[in-house]
Amino acid sequence: MSRATSGGAAARPAPIIWFERLILATVALGILRSWLFPNNAWLSGIGDGGVISNLIAAVLVLVVMLRVSRWRSKVAMWLAILLTLVTLPMVVTSAMPFGLYPATGARVPGWAWLGMGGALLQIAACGLLLTRSARRWINREPTLEDLGGTFS
Repeated sequence: MSRATSGGAAARPAPIIWFERLILATVALGILRSWLFPNNAWLSGIGDGGVISNLIAAVLVLVVMLRVSRWRSKVAMWLAILLTLVTLPMVVTSAMPFGLYPATGARVPGWAWLGMGGALLQIAACGLLLTRSARRWINREPTLEDLGGTFS
């Protein structure tokens, strides 16, 4: 089974395809979160600027995802990992006042659960970027399948 496409370029490996799917799921969760909880101060920012900031964030994430998954950009790959590392503490600390600890007995609101779910999807997606096949693909290194009958 050849991985070459009609243009002669190697097909994207499974980790890159799953990275793209997980990032799309993260963006969908963010949109759902903003739609379900529009008046939440943690999500919407101050005033009407929250909708615009959420839109800008979604577009930024989608552009970075496309640069990684379609154009093999190393810079975009590290930017995606950096964005995940920067947003992770914000997601965790936004849910802490409501009691993530079972001992407090406090309930975590739905928007916090959606945020934590999105953060876990982002972590999984960035972990996929660090797999061997994804790194080889981004670095444009040929695989044995791409070399075909060179060594036979």
